[in-house]
Amino acid sequence: MLDLVINSSRDDINSGRLTILGATVPVDLSALDFSTSPFADPGRAMWWRSLAWLAVLWLPEGRSAPDTTIPDPIGAIVTAMGNTPDPGWDTPEARSLARASGWDEATNTRREQTLNCLFELSGDGRLVPLLTTLAQANLDPARYYGPPSRVAHNHGTMANLALMDTAHLLGDTELATRARARLLEAAHRVFTARGYTFEQSSDYLEFNVQMWTIVAALFSADPTTPVETLAALTAALSRARTMVAHLTDPTGHPAAYGDSRRSPRPVPPAQQSFTTRDDQGGIAAGRWSWTNRLTSWWSLRYGPPRRMHGHQDHGSVNWSTLRVPVLVDPGYLGNDPALPLVAWQSSPAAHNVAVPDDGKTRAQPASSTIVRRWRDGRVDGVVVAVATWAKPLRTMIIVDDARRSLTLTTIMRGAFTTHLHLDPCWTQIQPTATARRFSCRGRVLTVEVGSQQTTVYRGSTDPIAGWVFSTAQVSTPAIELAIAGLKSQQLTLTVSRSTTSPTPS
Repeated sequence: MLDLVINSSRDDINSGRLTILGATVPVDLSALDFSTSPFADPGRAMWWRSLAWLAVLWLPEGRSAPDTTIPDPIGAIVTAMGNTPDPGWDTPEARSLARASGWDEATNTRREQTLNCLFELSGDGRLVPLLTTLAQANLDPARYYGPPSRVAHNHGTMANLALMDTAHLLGDTELATRARARLLEAAHRVFTARGYTFEQSSDYLEFNVQMWTIVAALFSADPTTPVETLAALTAALSRARTMVAHLTDPTGHPAAYGDSRRSPRPVPPAQQSFTTRDDQGGIAAGRWSWTNRLTSWWSLRYGPPRRMHGHQDHGSVNWSTLRVPVLVDPGYLGNDPALPLVAWQSSPAAHNVAVPDDGKTRAQPASSTIVRRWRDGRVDGVVVAVATWAKPLRTMIIVDDARRSLTLTTIMRGAFTTHLHLDPCWTQIQPTATARRFSCRGRVLTVEVGSQQTTVYRGSTDPIAGWVFSTAQVSTPAIELAIAGLKSQQLTLTVSRSTTSPTPS
């Protein structure tokens, strides 16, 4: 993951250039100052203060001394941290200063991870007091992102794993005991009963599975771990891995719900069931085979109000068939507020949903529910009551594996626009009088729109429309259809094999 965030090589750092998430700034270790940041947006500033970028001087070979012409980089860290000590978290003024100098929980955890790495490689004793101070800040209950004061969250798990690493490096058994106690308290609060994450993001589901797999190994190696706790965590991880499989289409593309990206994964392993439904997490999905990659697959978002890494995506459906992804969730670009696409990425219009045309109707925090769901042979149907808007919205999705079709029926008072986002592989070809048509890898997609006003966007910046995000800070143009509806609307999408070379529109 680090190479996706830190885009600088060892030579870049030695030459005084630092690139984080695609933005490059000059860097001078002799003037390292955590009270300011060369990056304006908070995400890059966090990674700057984390010092993760400095680890490239020791990596990837894992050398004991940095490969650099910069004199004493560890000394520069010691000086910089000495100039910006932890102000605590007790007052508004202290919290403001902590956020501005890297002592908030997110930055502090990553800085502790970095210095753990550097200490393990270098053995430099000057890092010991710094690690002790970082660990104390991570132990601060007011800063801890986890129970009992806050919900279980990946930040809290990362903090505790960093503390376990620090405890191992420093031989601090008390520190290990305290971190382990917090992990034990959070272990049963991470995943829903059916295996999704309360953080409402398919990427963070996978990240939590990775971290809690490490935690399970730590628990297993500790004879004091309650047997029932380890058994419950092992079962929860099994359910979560099953959910990851259900949320990956037959081509290896993830559903990319919430703060997630559409970077391909391995084709999912076979599971016992072809469908899943998690009302607690707000996820449903289905397919007709785990081995035939031509099978149809769909997923649906609904459930509790938006929280943490979730988007305004209730009612949004993903769909793949005939070995090509068709309807996709655009995913997550980043958190730089200066980028217009960042505000768009979590909005309803950035998902496969209907949006009221009345500008006064705002999205609201409410739970959406599945009213009915059925499977009849090779046909799946779902009816969902979407509570995103003050006015009622009901959507019915019918996926027909035999016909390679998806029918979307929407009922809402007044005028609305249905947004449909296609995978970037699709290009527009010659339409018919009642349908828009698209081509991708020997397949043709026909969207029956009738006489309804339909606008096709691809990589538009005014208005923002037609984008997909597969990599950090990278925007890929993709087809988006905006289809006008009034009171009710039925759209049918069908994929077929192409028999001739498509004619571009």
